[in-house]
Amino acid sequence: MRGVVFLGNEARTVREFDDPVPLCGQVRVRLKASGICGSDLGNYRKPPGGPEPRVIAGHEACGIIEAVGDRVKHASAGDRVAVYPLLTCGRCEYCQAGDFMFCPSSKLYGQDLHGSHADLLLTEERNLLPLPDELSFAEGALVACSASAAFSALKKLSVPLEATLAIFGQDPVGLCGLVLAEAMGARVIYLDPSSTRRRLAGALGASATVDPGDRDPPLAILELTNGEGVDMALVASGHPGAGRHALESLRSGGRAALVGAAAELDTLDFSEIQGRQLTLVGSSTMPVHVYSDLVRLLVDKRVPLERTVTHRFPIEQAQEAFRVLAEGKTGKVVFEWS
Repeated sequence: MRGVVFLGNEARTVREFDDPVPLCGQVRVRLKASGICGSDLGNYRKPPGGPEPRVIAGHEACGIIEAVGDRVKHASAGDRVAVYPLLTCGRCEYCQAGDFMFCPSSKLYGQDLHGSHADLLLTEERNLLPLPDELSFAEGALVACSASAAFSALKKLSVPLEATLAIFGQDPVGLCGLVLAEAMGARVIYLDPSSTRRRLAGALGASATVDPGDRDPPLAILELTNGEGVDMALVASGHPGAGRHALESLRSGGRAALVGAAAELDTLDFSEIQGRQLTLVGSSTMPVHVYSDLVRLLVDKRVPLERTVTHRFPIEQAQEAFRVLAEGKTGKVVFEWS
């Protein structure tokens, strides 16, 4: 099989690997779509050095089961599936509760073991997320990471109907959060320095868009909310200061969820958080038990998740795919197989 590996200094290549053979409890998935996550860019930009690259990149997998190992009970060849991006022990209290992201033994596909930017992926049965026929393979790749991260954060915010939500974007997670929040009945203000992403956000239903490089984000949001501030904020940007701007944009009693990995909080006035009774929550990879709620929302509300995908490539064009994503002007970028 073919697989994409990092070479360092923004270089990638496609190499040949042996086809994986599923052992007890494992399945082999033939990939149909694999999303490129913003977190992949860190490894993509690292300088070369160390041992020869051996791990296939990618952790947003979707495809069709091709083969199953012994003692696989609930999956069969031909099943359409997305794949949960962390391989865990399956035995600890967190795994038993479906909170795979807290497992102390977790390993990330594409970093600690072969990932999804390949023709085939070997995974455990417990990592399989059944994909309804109503959802495309590209949507399944989004559900594996970007959409599920956004949905998990929105669940923590308990978004009510007609709530006003500010999304600090710079990432497909923010665009996924936009279409999901719209489906939940929220009014969304989307902030992103990229005019391309702001136009896409407007087409996807944002009630207003803001360029944070052109206008002070909290002041712009106050103007858009008659001086009240938003009910909620979702920080999908890793830009320094985004977390602080989000909290400054909230009305008293408001709530914010941080998904961006580098949201800066060290300059916050915690007495103001206490006095205004703001709520701040962290969020990242979804608990596996949230998946069914996400899929139900996508299908029942016919959420236009696929419209967040702006670029599609075969894996042999991996170098171009990452170059386009690194410019920061795209929606979701995915690899696809026919």
